[in-house]
Amino acid sequence: MNPVSERRTWTRATGGLTLVELVLVIAIISILTAIAIPALYASLQAGRLGAAETTLSSIRAAQWVFYQKKERYGDFTDLTSTMKLLDSRFDGKGLGPVVIDSVAYEFTVPPTETEYEVTATIPGGEGAKVGLLDSRWVSGFKEDGITYNDLGCGAS
Repeated sequence: MNPVSERRTWTRATGGLTLVELVLVIAIISILTAIAIPALYASLQAGRLGAAETTLSSIRAAQWVFYQKKERYGDFTDLTSTMKLLDSRFDGKGLGPVVIDSVAYEFTVPPTETEYEVTATIPGGEGAKVGLLDSRWVSGFKEDGITYNDLGCGAS
């Protein structure tokens, strides 16, 4: 047998993918991507929700300590610069908003001797969750008119 003709036969047999095979591979990758992206987005939102709940709890604890020392509630600058109760990401932000990992925190009721209200807004278009922390020590998240908080669940 001639070595040149063997090489030519071998090259033709492994010449690559046909158009049909290539389209099939692209279709499979597209289907897998369509399944994976919503799951990834849901896990990112769940992570933001958990981080927002933790940060609101930290703000609540910082407000309690600040109130014990000053007999009033403080804004972000008071809680970071004056008493170092929150981390430096809140420093100099006053009433906010402060954006940390895509979650915006701001005072919706400015702090006084008797009250304050902090809101955490998680981006996400419709169905975005909003956390609320106020001077009655209630924190929670609202979705579709239902509030989930430390005191239980109920319609709002």
